[in-house]
Amino acid sequence: MGVKGDLESPPKVAEEPTEFGWSPTKVKTTEAIIVKPISMVPPMETKVIETGKKPEPAPVKEPIVIDIEKSELPKEEPTKESSDMSDIFAAGTDTSYITLEWTMAELARSPNRLKRVQDEIRGILGNKSKVKEDDITKMKYLKAVIKESLRLHPPAPLLVPRESLEATKIQGYEIPKKTRILVNAFSIGQDPEFWEEAHEFRPERFLNNLIDFKGNDFRFIPFGAGRRICPGMHLAISTIELSLANLLYRFDWKLPNNMSPEDLDMWKLMECQPDIFAAGTDTTYITLKWAMAALARSPKILQRVQGEIREILGNKSKVNEDDISKMNYLKAVIKEDPECWEEAHEFRPDRFWNNPIDFKGNDLHFILFSAGRKICPAMHFAISITELALANMLYGFDWKLPDNMNPEDLDMVETFGLATRMKSDLLLRCVPYKA
Repeated sequence: MGVKGDLESPPKVAEEPTEFGWSPTKVKTTEAIIVKPISMVPPMETKVIETGKKPEPAPVKEPIVIDIEKSELPKEEPTKESSDMSDIFAAGTDTSYITLEWTMAELARSPNRLKRVQDEIRGILGNKSKVKEDDITKMKYLKAVIKESLRLHPPAPLLVPRESLEATKIQGYEIPKKTRILVNAFSIGQDPEFWEEAHEFRPERFLNNLIDFKGNDFRFIPFGAGRRICPGMHLAISTIELSLANLLYRFDWKLPNNMSPEDLDMWKLMECQPDIFAAGTDTTYITLKWAMAALARSPKILQRVQGEIREILGNKSKVNEDDISKMNYLKAVIKEDPECWEEAHEFRPDRFWNNPIDFKGNDLHFILFSAGRKICPAMHFAISITELALANMLYGFDWKLPDNMNPEDLDMVETFGLATRMKSDLLLRCVPYKA
């Protein structure tokens, strides 16, 4: 339904991510996309390759990748740099809120589909107060809506740059060895050769259909494919599903000021980002980064919170919301950001152990979400996302500072603005944990 043809196997390319990410400016053709570096990465000269021209080889900059080991960390100096954690958190949360924005925009343009997905969610939930992960598995139309949004609006339209391992020829064009390759997921997802009504928002095409975004169907690769497929794919999809389902369950949505669906400018959305999604995800990744930095400086606390998580999880593959309710020390770790406390400048999660102090606006010496009628409306959602993300990171990996770096060497200096960020990059190494 709604899908035609098959794609040929892609050329053999190196599956190494680089430090560059991309976001669209304005797209009005499937033949060429003009791109610019996103704000979090250094600027670079960008060349646009239009259809019909031979791509020119470009020098490949040394990538910055997360240093994931298969066994114990070696004692000698590592050959790869450890990853800047801000890139990991920012990329994951950035793409989630971009997908939420596009999905809400498409649903606002299709009132009948908006009603259908809300009816599905509300029919499954009944009188529950919020959507949980177990409920999501029953929401087939919601999943189809998200897939269709990712097809039309992949948050990383050119994925991450790859490099050809060997010279090859594609449709008569020679691709030299070591050529930087940009895979145009945006154009592939809207190619009429493979999709019926390719430019129309039709979630129904994914109902009763096995096509998925896990890298097996090359006509639909919003997360890439192969060994270097996006490692945060499952967390991102879980976040998007939970966020969208709760937004649609709790609220009825309408366009403002007698605006009709046809008046919604989808091209203008390419140039702006909504404050509500951006602010929510921005503060979440900042909190995650500070939490990981504080834990890296306190190995005993890190060991204790990982011990709690792994004891509760047993042999499970990932943390879910029901598990979080049992993780009291994890919750204390997330709360710990004191201002008027004993040893106020020390990281001591134990101060919240068996302590009723909370961030819900009742304790005016702990109001990170503010208080009163204008308390942050996304507080519960933000905390749920932070808890799930941090718990899964601490469960799935053991974390260490780079070789020859002591916890005291970690720079915790802050930069102040609308959000309080770390002044320096956070570099950590991780080893996959085997239950």
